[in-house]
Amino acid sequence: MSRSFPIAVLVLSLALLGLGCRKPPNQNANNPQVIPTKTETSKPFDPDAPRPFDQEGPSAEGLTARQALKNLSVAQTYRAVMIIPTASGTVKASADVNREQGILGKLEVPGPQGTLSSEIYISGATVLFRQNTSTWTDISNSDEGRQLTNLFQNALAPNGTDVARIVSDNTRTIETKEDATGCMLYTLSQVNEQGKRQPYQICIRNDIPSYLSLQTTAGVLTVTYTDVNGSVNVQRPQ
Repeated sequence: MSRSFPIAVLVLSLALLGLGCRKPPNQNANNPQVIPTKTETSKPFDPDAPRPFDQEGPSAEGLTARQALKNLSVAQTYRAVMIIPTASGTVKASADVNREQGILGKLEVPGPQGTLSSEIYISGATVLFRQNTSTWTDISNSDEGRQLTNLFQNALAPNGTDVARIVSDNTRTIETKEDATGCMLYTLSQVNEQGKRQPYQICIRNDIPSYLSLQTTAGVLTVTYTDVNGSVNVQRPQ
């Protein structure tokens, strides 16, 4: 299996989370002749379209969620696990994060011959990679190394500058309630890159997110966070 498939899975996970810039509309649609006409002031109502107030900033609960993610982004250590439902099975991406030592990530992808595993070690500019039980390969100076680094950092170890991409300025509150696990569960919504308002959930305990969840066509995508500022040791593979 090539390395491109695990990368594609993480790209998909980011898209499902609604991260990234919205694509601009096509300005070159087939229109051989443009005839000036009177501009209509009224447009059909679109219930999913962003409202003007969406640009005024996130709701109070959205601000709480954003601050919780900022708190996580400055935590020295934690573990993160992302469960990604797909048509061919459940993909699992995990990472041990130590801000001083680096990130040790793992990706488990179901396949016809069983689960295929990939591991990545990221520390500064150093990126090491291996699949299954193969030897570790230095991919620090490759495009794949840079892409894997960006994807793991964005999806599982975001820094403070990435938080606004997860909780955008058009975030609105749907519901707030106490979760059975003891964290406070916020159901929020925000406009994704397709221009549709999409709900998602974030559960917060002690001003730190416990988990994020998002309903997708294949099932519920979740990201859980544990051992925040706990004992998480990341060592360079030998």
